[in-house]
Amino acid sequence: METLVHLIRHGEPAGGDKLRGSTDDPLTGKGWQKMIKAVDGLEYQRIVCSPLLRCQVFARSMAEDKGFPLMVNAAFKERDFGLWDGENYSQLWQKHQKELSDFWSEPWKYQPPEGEGFYDFHQRIEQGWQQLIDRFQGETILLVCHSGVMRALFSQLLNIPLETDAANSRLKLEHGARISWRIWRETDNSGNHQDWPQLDFLGTS
Repeated sequence: METLVHLIRHGEPAGGDKLRGSTDDPLTGKGWQKMIKAVDGLEYQRIVCSPLLRCQVFARSMAEDKGFPLMVNAAFKERDFGLWDGENYSQLWQKHQKELSDFWSEPWKYQPPEGEGFYDFHQRIEQGWQQLIDRFQGETILLVCHSGVMRALFSQLLNIPLETDAANSRLKLEHGARISWRIWRETDNSGNHQDWPQLDFLGTS
């Protein structure tokens, strides 16, 4: 059985250039238009989204317009960056240059003060994804989420070691970027199953 999931990164949020994890800014008008373009022409039966405003408000609007069910799932929130969350990038760099440099270089070793752990972040996404695929087998799903979530799933589904920069920083995802996955599930007579993910699309509309 085949399940198709379109992951869309949210559009541009209000509030300027900042380290935005759990900080809950809504979309700008430009960001909203980018999302309309990103989903144009896509076919899907169900919408799932992060609870953060930059994802949920647009997803809810789409669900209401189309009469589709909406699932708000906290497993697909962006990583919480703790005391750094919501800080302007340039100001943050001035205050914490060494710590930020370490964090960007090896995020599996260093984390923001009071922030979400690297492996905790990956684990909740992996669990949320597995539950999603198990529950909605055979459906086509639109998942509105975040770049960090999309990179985490990209690494997990392609078996890229998490402790590499390839898994954390080399995949550029603009606002409105899309990654689509086809998940093929084989089930034996005992009910055991194996999922085979296939990258179907990577880019922007």
